[in-house]
Amino acid sequence: MNNKSIFLMQKKSLSDVLFGEVSKKILNIISLVVLARLITPGDFGLIELALVYTSFFTFLSDLGLSTAIIQSSNTSKVQLNTIYVINIVVGLLLYLLVYFLSVNLANLHDNTSLEGVVSILGLVFIVQSFKLVHYALLRKSHNFKEIQYSQVLSIFISLFVGILMAYFNHRYWSLVAMILIQNIIETILMVHFSKWRFSFDIDFSKTFSHLRIGYNMSIASLANYFSKKIDKLIIADTGMAEVGLYSKAYKIMTMILPVIRSTIVEVGISTICALDSHKNKALVYKKIVLSASLMIYPVGVLLITNAELLVYILLGSQWGEMVAYIEVFGYMLFIHPLLSTRGVVFIGYNKSKEYMYSNIVYSIVTVIAFLLGYYFYNVMGVVISYVLINYLALIPLLIHTYKNTTIKLISSLRILRSGIIGGVIMSLSGPLLYSFFGMFFLNNVLIDILSVFLQFAIYIGVIIFFKDSRKQVKNLLKIISYKYQV
Repeated sequence: MNNKSIFLMQKKSLSDVLFGEVSKKILNIISLVVLARLITPGDFGLIELALVYTSFFTFLSDLGLSTAIIQSSNTSKVQLNTIYVINIVVGLLLYLLVYFLSVNLANLHDNTSLEGVVSILGLVFIVQSFKLVHYALLRKSHNFKEIQYSQVLSIFISLFVGILMAYFNHRYWSLVAMILIQNIIETILMVHFSKWRFSFDIDFSKTFSHLRIGYNMSIASLANYFSKKIDKLIIADTGMAEVGLYSKAYKIMTMILPVIRSTIVEVGISTICALDSHKNKALVYKKIVLSASLMIYPVGVLLITNAELLVYILLGSQWGEMVAYIEVFGYMLFIHPLLSTRGVVFIGYNKSKEYMYSNIVYSIVTVIAFLLGYYFYNVMGVVISYVLINYLALIPLLIHTYKNTTIKLISSLRILRSGIIGGVIMSLSGPLLYSFFGMFFLNNVLIDILSVFLQFAIYIGVIIFFKDSRKQVKNLLKIISYKYQV
């Protein structure tokens, strides 16, 4: 497949994924708004704490083999069959491990409810093990339309069941049911859409190359997990309500990131792995960072300047304590386009071992920062330390990421300039717009909403003055409208 065909496939994949991700995000917002009024912060905190432990074992369930399948140029049917068996065996073993550990985890946190929640959520390991190979093959062949259909439909059905259960006061079990049902339906649909079918032609000796790549990716993902989840374990000492407030604030901060990750990053990884030219790899990476920054920056400004409005409209007064958390978390989004796309470079340039070492060091430093932040300032200290350590680590991480590639640090930082300038002007215009609309309207909520809409319009007006940003906006509009020049 030539480079032109690969780029055209990337555009089509982005279009398929974008509509799916927007649909999922709408469903997630509905879930956020409705369930926040039916379930208490304490019950949300209980589920978040349970997910910290089950998510830890999730990385082991795949062993990084999905990424190895995508990265490998040739994976035989025998290798796929063998990987499929490995995934199922590992899934069963992990479920048994989590089931027997659930009692100890409940005793550790002095919460008897945790035992039942963890043991039921452990079933996800078994369910997911049946779809991992199919999911990897769908991604590798750029069948993102089928992936998105599976995910959107599974979220819709699980959300309906979850809201119904929450309405009848099933509390945290509503969330458990949502997670389990979503995984079951998603697995069934992905197996259905994938053309590959399992056969008993197995040879474990032929999977060593995949296991070697998978090992590095698993360790890297595991290290990354600690830096993203250990904060909840630290905060758990203050109670489930604080875990719920902190976790919900983090989720609001990252609300748009799954759209970026699935539309831009995942498609970008598949595209870069298919390209031979390092020059073209660097070109795709720069477009990924630019697209991510243009989409993320206005959200960061919105969270910093309008967190209180967002919380009280979407969630209600019982979540008011997390406004301060969201305002601080918002600053994290301004460096996220570079931090969140590091994996694209490591995978695209076949640097899985370097990715592993980088994430290990990053995770150790992040955990230390969390502990210091919590020791001095409790939960808010964890929030501040999370943002601060990422800013301090940005340049060293990027230097290590770009080593032995054609990507230059200065050029990557320069990509962000249009989004940063647009974000700053958007932020400064907020108070002026609020004062202006205040002369004509008395309703503060209406004034806030009008100000936010005009802030977004100002942001768009600023970024289109920059040639690269204007070109990328046009590309995104072409993707949305399905109009391509072949």
